[in-house]
Amino acid sequence: ADGIRLAQALEPYHPFFLEEPTVPDNLDSLLEVKARTNIPIAAGERCVTRESMRQLIEKRAAHIVQPEPSVNGGLLQTVKLAAMADLYHISVAPHQTGSPVSLNACLHIDACTPNFLIQEFNLIDSQCMRDLFGQVPQVVDGYLPLPDRPGLGVELNEDAVSAYSPQAWRRRVIIQMDGSIGF
Repeated sequence: ADGIRLAQALEPYHPFFLEEPTVPDNLDSLLEVKARTNIPIAAGERCVTRESMRQLIEKRAAHIVQPEPSVNGGLLQTVKLAAMADLYHISVAPHQTGSPVSLNACLHIDACTPNFLIQEFNLIDSQCMRDLFGQVPQVVDGYLPLPDRPGLGVELNEDAVSAYSPQAWRRRVIIQMDGSIGF
C-alpha cells in the first residue's frame, strides 16, 4: 500500500523510474504497484541468484531490471540475465556497488547489452580511490566513457595498498523513523 501511495503521489513529477517500491522477495506486491502506477518500475539489485532474477523477469514484475554483477555471478552471468530480460522487452540498468572495479565492469556490460537503459553511478572520488586506482571514472558530457585500458580498465597501485589498512565493514540495515528500511 505504501508503494502504491508513493507512486501515485510522484506521478505528477514524471520520474524516470521508481526503484524497489516493495520488498524484493514478494513479486506479487511488486506487480500490484506496477499495475497501479504510470511510473516505470525498476527492481532486482537484491536478486542475488539467477532463479530470483528469472522469476522477476518472467513475471514481468518490473519495466527495468537492475542486476548487480558483484553478487549475481559476475560479468557473464549479468550479460545472460540482460539477454533474458531482452526476450521480455525489459530494459537493464545495472546496479553498481561503488568501486572503480565494479563501475568499469558495469560499463563493459552496458556496452554489449542492447537493452541497456542507464548506468547507476555511485562512486566516491576520494584520495584513497585515486591512490589505489589512479584516475577514477568521470562523467564526460553526460556519459561515462568505456575504459580503453586492458582488462576492465582498472589497475591497482600495489605500492599504495600498504598505506590503507584493511578495516572490517558491516552493512547494517537502517530503519528510518517512519519505519521504512534502507541501506
